[in-house]
Amino acid sequence: MEKKIKKILVGFFIIMVVLTMVSRAAASILVAKVQVDHVRKNNLTYTLTGSGEVKGNSKKYIELKAGYKVGSVKAKVGTNVKKGELLFQYDVKSIVDKKKNLEDEYKKLELQYEKASLLTDNGDGADQVMTAELAVENAKDDIKNAENEIKDIKSTVLKNKKKQYKELESEVDDLKDSKSEALITASRNILDANEGLEELNKPKTKLEKALEDYKFAVQSKKEDSITESCNQLYDLYYGGTYEEHRQKVGDVKKSIDRAKEDLDDIKVKWDRTINPWDQLSTEESTVRAYNEQISQRDSEIKNAKRAITDAEDTYNNLTKNDNQLDKLIQDYRAQIERNNVQDYTYVALYQMLYKKFNIDDDKATNQQEKIDRVKEDKQNITLSWDKKIRQAEKKSEELEKDILDIESGTYDYTDDLKEAKARLLEAKRTLKSAKLQVLTGEKTESIQSNNRNVEIDSANLEKAGIQIDLDKKLEEIKKINDLINNKGEVRSSVSGVILKSDIRKGLMLTGSEQYVIALKGFELSMTKDKKDMKQFAVGDEISITSASDEEPIISNIERIQKPDQEGKVTFTALLPKGNYSIGSSMDYSIGKESKEYSMCVPINAIRQNSNGAYVLVIRDISSVLGKEQVAFAVSVNLISQDSKTAAVEGTLLNDDQIIVSSNKNIAEGDRVHVDEAE
Repeated sequence: MEKKIKKILVGFFIIMVVLTMVSRAAASILVAKVQVDHVRKNNLTYTLTGSGEVKGNSKKYIELKAGYKVGSVKAKVGTNVKKGELLFQYDVKSIVDKKKNLEDEYKKLELQYEKASLLTDNGDGADQVMTAELAVENAKDDIKNAENEIKDIKSTVLKNKKKQYKELESEVDDLKDSKSEALITASRNILDANEGLEELNKPKTKLEKALEDYKFAVQSKKEDSITESCNQLYDLYYGGTYEEHRQKVGDVKKSIDRAKEDLDDIKVKWDRTINPWDQLSTEESTVRAYNEQISQRDSEIKNAKRAITDAEDTYNNLTKNDNQLDKLIQDYRAQIERNNVQDYTYVALYQMLYKKFNIDDDKATNQQEKIDRVKEDKQNITLSWDKKIRQAEKKSEELEKDILDIESGTYDYTDDLKEAKARLLEAKRTLKSAKLQVLTGEKTESIQSNNRNVEIDSANLEKAGIQIDLDKKLEEIKKINDLINNKGEVRSSVSGVILKSDIRKGLMLTGSEQYVIALKGFELSMTKDKKDMKQFAVGDEISITSASDEEPIISNIERIQKPDQEGKVTFTALLPKGNYSIGSSMDYSIGKESKEYSMCVPINAIRQNSNGAYVLVIRDISSVLGKEQVAFAVSVNLISQDSKTAAVEGTLLNDDQIIVSSNKNIAEGDRVHVDEAE
């Protein structure tokens, strides 16, 4: 009997071994084969390509440093500035204070870096298990809170929406007030620009009015009015000094008359003095005296004639333009009287008077361009604020509809419950993770090793972040030293007209101000989705090409505007001098490398669900069949990504096996097998 029992037991164990082998063989066929990778440090490469439109009236945006105080402003709106010309100057004291603050911040960062370099002592395995158990309890509380939140969601949604509706109503009123203030400023700018143009055109307007008054006087046939209007034209010609001119002409005329009288007196005097018979005298002394009188007479007559000639030359020079002007005025009068005014007569008189004003036509043209720009600015301001107001009113209308639906019982709570359900799911996942950590945490030596790695990785991560901050501070200190060496002066990098200036003496810059210079050149205007532009900034290098260009144009991003209602971002780059056609298309490409991220994974490893991003890592668990490998979900925060790599934050260790691909669909909890042939 005993032998029979032994045979039965042996047979049973043989069957168990065979079944185990069969089970393992079946598992090897059914279990998903996966390829894995690990966390590593890496840089991301961002690229952007597309085409843009060539536009005229390009603009240069001068960098304004937030946190700095303006000391003085040298060039104001409407001023023509040349490249290298001083625009404004920062306040010296604010620059020095800023430098001291930066140096203090740099020293603090150095201390933080030294502190991060010192690794703390490890705790024992029991401490880690207690921490995991505490995480289990916290996760249970989170589950309870999330469940209660779902129960109470209907009562809180109405309250929150009413609060949001009230805030939006206030926001709409504020937007309308801001629009009114902006339009008042824009209207004032237009008025100032028009007054500037009127001031420049005053001489021209005055001239046209004077000619019109003269025409009216001639038509009235009143000689007094004609003489007065004629004198007004002369006065315009001589810049308001016609009376002085007439006086001067009269004085010169009198001097001519006096010179002629002097000549006559000289001739009479010498005719009375000289005895013609003395030249025939036999006495030598008498003849000599006669010759001396003749010589003296001739000299005085010569001087008197020269005085007459000089006075007549002066008179002719003074009256030369008078004669020309008088002839043109008389010709104009004659044609008015015949009621047959010819354009050339009016134009000839107009041009002679116009030249005396020294009017700068370029200034008037620039001022007219300024008026056109400020009018365009006003239109853009109106469109911009109307757009903001419409968006706010649309949100307000949507909230009002939601409130009415809630009160009538027809509201759909799906979206509101979505977040609460997501928090509940995350809490359950955290509970599962914490329980697993408790199980694995019992292996004290393994936990200590992992904790040590986490501590080192955390310290290295912190040091890398601090080093980035240190580098940034050093760069800021270098820039502020350059600014101090330049005495706080900011000079124009281009030639153009100052289009917009939000700065004034004593203003502390916040970063929202603008200082814009209008150029006569061209710029490339480009548009991309908001998400595509997230990694790029003003100053980034951009390569531009067209069908006719052999070599690309290298420029920089000049301005990045805020996203519009559709999430589109418009950005511009200045084009160098060349032949461009407004409205034509040019291709562009931008390439930029990110800073180094300490936690990067292949982009294929990133998975998404309703709760956000996560990765699947392999964990070993014990079962009746022995140790098995299971896919375990770890939530991550996706910081950035390029076409191949993703930078993340999360509770990942350097030796974690992260699943990047598999031969079949897998989910959390599925058994997996690492493909050794990868």
